[in-house]
Amino acid sequence: MKNVIAKFKKETGETLEIKNRKLYYGGSLYLRGTQITSLPDNLTVGGYLDLEGTQITSLPDNLTV
Repeated sequence: MKNVIAKFKKETGETLEIKNRKLYYGGSLYLRGTQITSLPDNLTVGGYLDLEGTQITSLPDNLTV
């Protein structure tokens, strides 16, 4: 799971946490225009999720926003 967190940080500049064995981002996550191509499975975002202008074409399993 640490590899997923490191990859996410490299692609977005944002840091994910681990809470209850799931990946968690506490606030709104603005990924507009970043080079990210996918989101990790089991991700919980505590606020809004903005994916405009990204290369993401599908949402991961168990995404909670």
